[in-house]
Amino acid sequence: MSQLVSLQGYLFLAERTPTGAPGRMWWAGNVPEAQLELSEEKEEKNESFSGGRALYDTLSTQSRGRLTGIFDEWKPKNLALGLYATPLDIAGASVTGEELPEGLLVGDYFSLRHPYASSLVITDSAGTPVTVDAENYKAAGHNARTYEVVENLATYTQPLLAAYTYAAAEGIEVFSTQPREIYVIFDGINTRTGQPVTYDLYRTKFDLFENVGLIHEGYGQLNFGADILIDVLNLDVNGKGGYYRMTRKVLTP
Repeated sequence: MSQLVSLQGYLFLAERTPTGAPGRMWWAGNVPEAQLELSEEKEEKNESFSGGRALYDTLSTQSRGRLTGIFDEWKPKNLALGLYATPLDIAGASVTGEELPEGLLVGDYFSLRHPYASSLVITDSAGTPVTVDAENYKAAGHNARTYEVVENLATYTQPLLAAYTYAAAEGIEVFSTQPREIYVIFDGINTRTGQPVTYDLYRTKFDLFENVGLIHEGYGQLNFGADILIDVLNLDVNGKGGYYRMTRKVLTP
């Protein structure tokens, strides 16, 4: 049977458990590129008897592995890997008396502390507060958070005060955790032969994302990289390996 290869598949990730197994996994979504990068450091010995100092032998001193690729999907858990972050579930709530910047003039913008606001009411800070006419400002941006002053506010006593309700949201608190040990499973298929193929990477640590784009001409992507660390709990029967394992289903000729 042909041994030509063209792999496609799923990349699953999980925090590695203390027993060296994957915990609760998540699918990384569409991953257009993923590869294992292997390298070796070695000491070279040249011969000293012929006069040519030819290479006589090499001694492997270190083997290294890297997992690199691209996340297409900005799932919270994907983002958390490369931002050393904690995913947050932010409950909706109501705000009253939120102070806006002093001295707002026509053409200025101001921002609420929370996005996704509704039922916004702005009052001034006079002894008997006066509600600011909604025609004096208008929404700007996409997140129901930023507003532009479009009419003179001279008749109102600043600072102005905002009251509103904001919706539930999901967030990422960056640099709130240390890099975690991640168990990676590639669940793939050789589309040339139909042969199922799987890789287990027992213990990896992801790098920080080098670039998180804020404005994209097309689709945004996240380039990722991770060191493959030795896992003594997953050594083979001879005490070797411990980095990753590839298995392929045997197909009947």
